[in-house]
Amino acid sequence: MQITAAPHHVEGLRYAGSGKAFQDTLCEMLDEAELFAGFEWDELKKLAPFVTAHEADAGHVLFAEGTPGAALYVLVSGRVETHKDDGSCHRAVIAVESGGRSIGEMALIDGELRSATCVVTEPSTLLCLTRDNFRKLGELHPTLALHLTLRIARQISRRLRATSGQLVEYLGA
Repeated sequence: MQITAAPHHVEGLRYAGSGKAFQDTLCEMLDEAELFAGFEWDELKKLAPFVTAHEADAGHVLFAEGTPGAALYVLVSGRVETHKDDGSCHRAVIAVESGGRSIGEMALIDGELRSATCVVTEPSTLLCLTRDNFRKLGELHPTLALHLTLRIARQISRRLRATSGQLVEYLGA
């Protein structure tokens, strides 16, 4: 089974590495990410061949609201702002993420259009797991894929709970 080396949809990002030659570096990057906290080193070694590393300059639009979502990103270093369009040409910053945080989890799971725009605001290093490679991971390492899926579900749940709390505060004001 062929693992996709560099995702096609990551235009404007500089490819930093993937695969066996870069595996230890990828494992170290994964180990520092919140999403993979508590994963065993052997799990990270199994996951690393499915992940690619990229660098981005400030101002790069990682993905735009309304575009097809095909990957999850892990911000190794740098900063990314998430913007939401209110329909009247006004964008509100709804999140600011820094090193160790994941971005775009929902698209990895549901394949729907992106619900927001993410813009790199300072030079950043990102890891990318495409939906295609996530599917291949599930075929080759189903237990690991399930572990990752449950971790992603927990991440989405925490973010939804935080957003619900903010909505209640906003509506009460």
